Amino acid sequence: MTRLATLPRFYGVVLLIPILDLGVKAWASALVGGVRTLIPGVLAIRVVFNRGLVFGWGSGPGSSLQPLLLPVLALATVALFLMALRTPPTKTMRHSGFACMIGGALGNMLDRLLHGHVTDFVHVPLLPIFNLADVALWAGLAIVLSDISFSTNKQLD
Repeated sequence: MTRLATLPRFYGVVLLIPILDLGVKAWASALVGGVRTLIPGVLAIRVVFNRGLVFGWGSGPGSSLQPLLLPVLALATVALFLMALRTPPTKTMRHSGFACMIGGALGNMLDRLLHGHVTDFVHVPLLPIFNLADVALWAGLAIVLSDISFSTNKQLD
């Protein structure tokens, strides 16, 4: 499989995740009151606006992190993209993981650019409230780390 054959699938997932993420965030934000129980005690929609990093870190008023968030997140996303480009085309699981991480990062960055915050809405008891982009990021990380762990060649490329 050539690098060019791998890239269209990779880019398709990278574009699909932010589109789905922003659509679901818009739906959740439109809920009256921002709360809806789906499975009592297990799963609910509870809309919160996160101006900080993961789990709201650095979101307090006047946080010195605010002006740095977008540039740092953009650089991290570019770094992921460069790592993906350096990954051999035969590492399809790893490409899938990178695509999920980049798509999730783009979804949250676009949300932050468009609204000044990230919309989180999935509420599972004992977990921080999260969104589809977060799921893509964490799933992508798990896929990449699993692929590296089970690979005979432990390097990224």
